[in-house]
Amino acid sequence: MRLEAVRRMIGAMVDDVMSETRRRAAAGRVGSTEDVRVLGHALVAFSRDMVEDLGSLRHFLMERMYRYWKVNRTRSQARRILAEMFQLFMAEPDVLPAEWYARVQGRDDAGRARVVCDYIGGLTDRISIQEHRKRFHLHIWN
Repeated sequence: MRLEAVRRMIGAMVDDVMSETRRRAAAGRVGSTEDVRVLGHALVAFSRDMVEDLGSLRHFLMERMYRYWKVNRTRSQARRILAEMFQLFMAEPDVLPAEWYARVQGRDDAGRARVVCDYIGGLTDRISIQEHRKRFHLHIWN
C-alpha cells in the first residue's frame, strides 16, 4: 500500500513537471537553446500548486519524522558511533582490516583520514554497529 502511494506521488510529480515545462516553453516561445538562456526564469519546474503541495509535505515530514525524538536519538547515536570509530582508526590504524591498514601506510594525516572515511563510508549501518561493539564494548569478550 505504501509503495503504491509513493508511486502515485512520483507519477503526479513527473506529470506536473512535464505539463508545467510544456506550458513555460510555449509561453516563452522557446525554440532554441539561446531562447532558454535568455528566458529569465527556469524552464523546467513544478507548477505553483505542486510547489505548495510539496511545501506542505516537507513541513509535515519535518514535524512528524525528521524532528521526531526517536529519530533524533538514533541519529545522535549514529554520529557518536561514527565519530568514535573515526578517532580510533586515526589514532590506531592497525585495528583496521589488513587491506585497509595497508592503504594508510605512508600517508599523511589527510591521506589517512581519506582512507578511514572511505572504510567507514563503505560499511552498512548494521556492520558499523557490530564493528563499534567489537572495538568499544569489551564485555562481549568475556
